[in-house]
Amino acid sequence: YNYKDMNITCEVCHGPGSAHAADPRARGVVVRDPGESLCVRCHDERNSPSFRAKAQEYRAKVKH
Repeated sequence: YNYKDMNITCEVCHGPGSAHAADPRARGVVVRDPGESLCVRCHDERNSPSFRAKAQEYRAKVKH
């Protein structure tokens, strides 16, 4: 997938980068490892029917 083509940017999962840009040393302004509860906001039964069963597999593919 090309997430930018789908208008899915880093900030969707990791939060706004403006606080990080303002102070790169600040702690807690970027969500480093968004939990599954964040993923299911978009990856619900309608959009991603197999997500719940394969969540760990899918999350491993986007871990960075």
